[in-house]
Amino acid sequence: VEHNGNFKDACKDLASQGFGDAPSVSGLDRYGKSRTEESSESVEESEEVASSLPIWTQASDIPEDLSKRINMRYPVLIDGLIHRGTKVILGGGSKSYKTWTLLNLAVSVATGERWFGREVVQTDLDVIFINFEVAHEFFLDRVKTVCKSMGVTPPENLKIWSLRGVCNDLSLILKALDERIDRGVSLIVIDPIYKGLAGRDENSAGDMGQLMNEVEAIVEKTGACVAFAAHYSKGNQADKDPLDRVSGSGVFARDPDTIMGLTAHEEDNCYSVHSALRNFAGLEPFVVEWNFPLFQIRDDLDASKLRKPNQKVSGSQVLELINEKMPTGIKRSDLVNVAKERLNIGRSTVYSQIKSLVLSGKVSETAGNLFTK
Repeated sequence: VEHNGNFKDACKDLASQGFGDAPSVSGLDRYGKSRTEESSESVEESEEVASSLPIWTQASDIPEDLSKRINMRYPVLIDGLIHRGTKVILGGGSKSYKTWTLLNLAVSVATGERWFGREVVQTDLDVIFINFEVAHEFFLDRVKTVCKSMGVTPPENLKIWSLRGVCNDLSLILKALDERIDRGVSLIVIDPIYKGLAGRDENSAGDMGQLMNEVEAIVEKTGACVAFAAHYSKGNQADKDPLDRVSGSGVFARDPDTIMGLTAHEEDNCYSVHSALRNFAGLEPFVVEWNFPLFQIRDDLDASKLRKPNQKVSGSQVLELINEKMPTGIKRSDLVNVAKERLNIGRSTVYSQIKSLVLSGKVSETAGNLFTK
């Protein structure tokens, strides 16, 4: 169209010829997500939802009693670790006692007993454990075992809801919870969470986002903390960031407010516990040892000493060999020979363990002999 550089006139001329009548494109369509034609009912429903969204808060209007409001809306459940009204994930490898640990958490919250060495706020509210995996009678036996080991009577406010082979639809479970809850709930455990996938793909961010929304709906409806476990991915976890150890979509590992993980420590039956906390100050990693049916804190172990692939010998085993030679001590060369015979390890492995033991202050070397402290 010739208009001597007058683009306004050119546009008018093009419009009169039928150009420019392309249908409008929604934001979803622009990003490759087609939208089916909506009915008038769905449009009205969308508009109703949009109009009900809360208004934003101006920074200048932040209330002076904000801390009080937070404590009322999200009361602390476990000191420095968990609030009510939030989500918690416990990650770990296969057979890392995740279900036992979540059961220990449930009993601790129901009774006010410490969990992983931290203070638990006594609420007397209900605790609901949704069991998708273990046969009901066997799970009840686990409850008795954990309570006995903790030295508590099985609490009345701990509710065991076994749904194995019955229902794993979280939306239906939420409806049933709404009908059955007749008093406050402080904690709901869902184990295992993958049973709630219902055919969805754990590697899909969209599917996992939908699952987390269903969990969030339970949190919002009940005001409880919702805790669940997740498996670690395959491979050597020692070389991965703690947040990248959980298998599946990153949404799964990053959506919860409190993220905790059990990673194999170089010591037998021990695990390093790492955490990422959204609403608390950071928590230093620590080590726990499995002593059926509970974990016990091991303050004497270094949480950074994670088990490496094919690692067979721990520092405590070498330390025990030195202990056997006390009070006279043992020379390095003699320790190498004993370790080769008893532990089937070579010189470089022994020297590496000696170095770690000396740096940790557990062993000293005087006049060529190694001594335990």
